[in-house]
Amino acid sequence: MKTLGDVFDDQCRRAPDVPAVVSGATRLTFADLHRWSAQLSLTMAPHVSPGQRVALLLPVEAALAAAAVAVTRVVGVVAPLDTASPVPELTAQLAELDPAALVTDADGVASAIAATSDLSQPPALVLLHAGEADVIERRATPARALSSDDSPPLLQLVAHSPGHRGHVVRSHARVLAEWKALRDALDIEAGDRILGCSGFHSTLFAALCAGVTFYAGQTLPPREVLALLEREDITVLEGVSPLFATLADLPGRGKNDLRSLRVVVSSRAPVAGAEASAFHRRFGLSLRQVYGSAVTGAISVNGEPGAGTAPGSIGRPLRGVRVKVVAGGAIAVASPFAATEFLDDPAATAARFRDGYFLSGDVGAQASGGTIAITGWRS
Repeated sequence: MKTLGDVFDDQCRRAPDVPAVVSGATRLTFADLHRWSAQLSLTMAPHVSPGQRVALLLPVEAALAAAAVAVTRVVGVVAPLDTASPVPELTAQLAELDPAALVTDADGVASAIAATSDLSQPPALVLLHAGEADVIERRATPARALSSDDSPPLLQLVAHSPGHRGHVVRSHARVLAEWKALRDALDIEAGDRILGCSGFHSTLFAALCAGVTFYAGQTLPPREVLALLEREDITVLEGVSPLFATLADLPGRGKNDLRSLRVVVSSRAPVAGAEASAFHRRFGLSLRQVYGSAVTGAISVNGEPGAGTAPGSIGRPLRGVRVKVVAGGAIAVASPFAATEFLDDPAATAARFRDGYFLSGDVGAQASGGTIAITGWRS
């Protein structure tokens, strides 16, 4: 079974000189990123055993890519943290994760030190800088390790729902299968240039596995996003609802050359019909919506080019995914990409994972054409 690291290595062998990650003036090729991740894995190896968690307090840029691949090389479990989280929230998450190591950069080190200062078993602290890595603190006791039935665990994520916060783990096999199905659904291929503005780490990881150049755009102002789309001949824009509304409303209508842009994807909250229409009028491009969650991964894509879709529809499920509405209106998902339980929470697992389906927090109804429309949220 291939891991994320194996698939990334294959891409490095095929196209070592192709840019992998671009962030501002920094451009790292696949060969550059390979060298950095290999060096980082050597730094991690004495501190991380197979199945142990490695928390990543890093922006969705090159350092996160290098660190994630490095974690897979030491058979660890990637646990991304939100760099915008306040210190008390980071402390709570680290206490739940019990990571063997915490990887951060110069911008995050102060928060990392503050968040770990009150932990009874703080992780090894790894600082990334200029393509290098240093261990500035070591963990005194072993961390807990995880295992998985179908392949080594890859990602541990926090899953939020009404009245409940839990952790789920997804394996290499499940995550890689999800990324392949999503790339097929969106017609993304090697040579594409993705501008990722949603802050989703999975967009970056999927790009690395597809041989796609990833441009970090989460912190860019809308005007710079528009300029970058033109300047770099971006082919795929991945963002969030407010971004699309702002881009459509920027001055200079009709003056933008976005001929290279062919796929526009919203990855978080659904885009309102008025926003989608305004974006189409301005740029002549249809917005596509990815539906999913931390538990299930991406399960469907809405807005197939040239096809009408009912308002609120989650679109056609990806290959192998089944979606239905059950008693009470809950949208239930059976997916080969999904996690299978909440970690250390059998009660929540029994309540939400039933007969091979995960009961999501969304309420839905059968829409035209056999798809599902979201109509609300369960309390």
